[in-house]
Amino acid sequence: MNSQRFSDTIVWSLLLLSTMFLANVAGHRGWPVIPTWLTTTTPVVTPVPPVVPVAPVPTVKVTAAVYVYEKDEGSVPAPVLAAISVLNGQGILATTFERNTVNGAGKTPTQYVAALEAAERTGLPCLIIMVGGTVTKIVKAPRTAAEVMEAVK
Repeated sequence: MNSQRFSDTIVWSLLLLSTMFLANVAGHRGWPVIPTWLTTTTPVVTPVPPVVPVAPVPTVKVTAAVYVYEKDEGSVPAPVLAAISVLNGQGILATTFERNTVNGAGKTPTQYVAALEAAERTGLPCLIIMVGGTVTKIVKAPRTAAEVMEAVK
């Protein structure tokens, strides 16, 4: 046995004896209490229950909002323009469309046909709310940003 190993054994033996002595002096009978700094602790691992995926609740998300107006009857109100900007920031394609706008072929652009038809039935100006290509709501002559934001809820 080498001297370092022998001295380590002596130190540990003295430590164990002193622990036993102190435990008995403190009135503890039976096996000695081993100090916590002397023991190694194994962390208790609590198993995490598996995450059960929750089926998404089907929701209808507004995809487009079109403010249809006639330029000869007035311009788009500034609060409505501000709300359209906010909607675009939220991922909703929000635009204004003047009734007489046509493409190079002299026809109403395809993306505005359904909105223009609904607006002409209701009367201009109006805000057309759409999901995909389907008109879901029509708001007649909104003047405030709050009216526009309420319409897309």
